[in-house]
Amino acid sequence: METAHGPPNQVSHWTKSEAIKMKKVVLTSIVGGSLFLAACGAPTTPTQAQLQHDARCAAGVVGGAALGGVVGNRFGGGTGKALSTAAGVGLGMYAGQAACH
Repeated sequence: METAHGPPNQVSHWTKSEAIKMKKVVLTSIVGGSLFLAACGAPTTPTQAQLQHDARCAAGVVGGAALGGVVGNRFGGGTGKALSTAAGVGLGMYAGQAACH
């Protein structure tokens, strides 16, 4: 008999906290990708060109923060892990902003 979660002997390979982290990464990727794609069209007015530039900058900052947070989260443990994650987010945001100009 199958349950709503698959065959009865199937073991989930994801813990609840891992699943939540993965959902955050996926959501951040979708939002960042959407901002990036919105900035790809050819501008028709100077105002639209400025808006596209701003959207590209925002996508760079958000994407840099997400990537930096993921990389930073790989290091340390306890308070050190939190600090390395925060540092990764900050450096990623800085790199994303620097790439914009």
